Amino acid sequence: MFQELEIMAMQKGSRSALDLSKLDKQQLDKVLETMSENEKNAFSYHSKRLDAIKEIELRRIDASVINQKTIKIVLIGVLIFVLPAITLLILFFKETFLSLG
Repeated sequence: MFQELEIMAMQKGSRSALDLSKLDKQQLDKVLETMSENEKNAFSYHSKRLDAIKEIELRRIDASVINQKTIKIVLIGVLIFVLPAITLLILFFKETFLSLG
């Protein structure tokens, strides 16, 4: 924070709109306090942003795991129920479906 203040003070001759040499002690303290508050807010914002990104990624992983489980259940259901049902239908109606000549 002090480095930023020093940089701002050194830029007084350039495009910087803040001339710290004209500020009294109270105003300088207020500038430091504001800069400190800005740093705290920036840290808080980025921490919450990272937490939100982490939560989104965890939800994506959970969703992909659920999709994988759903696909496994559907495939097992097809193997257990549909294929035997088709086999039984073919066995019962083989004369209708298969013409052996």
